[in-house]
Amino acid sequence: MATDAQHLSEVLQTGNEATLDVGGVSLAVTSLDKPLWPHRTKRDLLLYLLAVSQSILPHLRSRPLTMVRLPSGLGGKKFVQRHWDHKPPEFVRTAEIYTQDRRRAETYLICDNLATLLWLGQNACLELHTWYSRVDAEGYGTNFSESLESVEASALEYPDFMVFDLDPGDTVRATGDKSLTRESFSRLVGVAKALRERLAVAGLNSLIKTSGKSGLHMIVPIERKYPFGWVRTIAEEFARSLVAENPNIVTVETSIAERGERVYIDYGQNARGKSLACVYSPRAVPGATVSFPIEWDRLDAVFPTDFDMSNVPKLLEQQVDKWKGLPSERQALPPIPS
Repeated sequence: MATDAQHLSEVLQTGNEATLDVGGVSLAVTSLDKPLWPHRTKRDLLLYLLAVSQSILPHLRSRPLTMVRLPSGLGGKKFVQRHWDHKPPEFVRTAEIYTQDRRRAETYLICDNLATLLWLGQNACLELHTWYSRVDAEGYGTNFSESLESVEASALEYPDFMVFDLDPGDTVRATGDKSLTRESFSRLVGVAKALRERLAVAGLNSLIKTSGKSGLHMIVPIERKYPFGWVRTIAEEFARSLVAENPNIVTVETSIAERGERVYIDYGQNARGKSLACVYSPRAVPGATVSFPIEWDRLDAVFPTDFDMSNVPKLLEQQVDKWKGLPSERQALPPIPS
């Protein structure tokens, strides 16, 4: 059995099934030839996850997962899975978290190691979405399972990031084409830059990545001392101030029908239990595109479809991973306006 990344890769590239030795864990992988995307198989997914594992794992660790599973590929049924109803392998870390909708604790998966990452690939998890808060204590409580009140008083109530999810305007009525256009993406980039400038005036550094689909995700690393309600209020202030100055370009309107071609800033993502596609996660779309970090000075030169499972590993080899230290970066938020 293979014991390192190179050997694991070699084993994965032969046969329709294999047994991998991943850090002493014996992991069976099957149906490797099964198509999950057009022209891409489960083998391709596992090879991709192995290739980017050192980059993606720091962003997955300690964070409850939401998984998008397509066991039969894009043409089959899609499962958006927040809870895991069966007993996972011993090497998979879990957390029992009280959920208000079910009024009981449910099992959430946490990806802390390579074996878990590859096991998720074996289970056809085409997308990995993470919470913005972690189960690590750092001075906070870790009673997540007793009640809603226990979760609200726990470490999960204190995120590491403030998030802005930016979506392009609806050009369908104007063009009849649901795909993202260069024009609509250019407007999206302009709004992202304007929001970045507002954050910078407040002393806040922001990072940006493609969503892997048509949008952009702006991430503002923050000190882990603000509850979600505080973070959401501050995010709303930034978003609404931008809308006030650019009402024909930007909106916070949740109704898609009311947005028109305006760029939508979703500040409501800043809530416990919400999640975004993890950086370097593939997406369940035909091109097997990937959520990829972008340097601000290169934002005008890229397009979301530029980054996919075939080229991201090589890109990570060729350039410095600017998001490598993100999990430990901290910034103070301004006070909530009175």
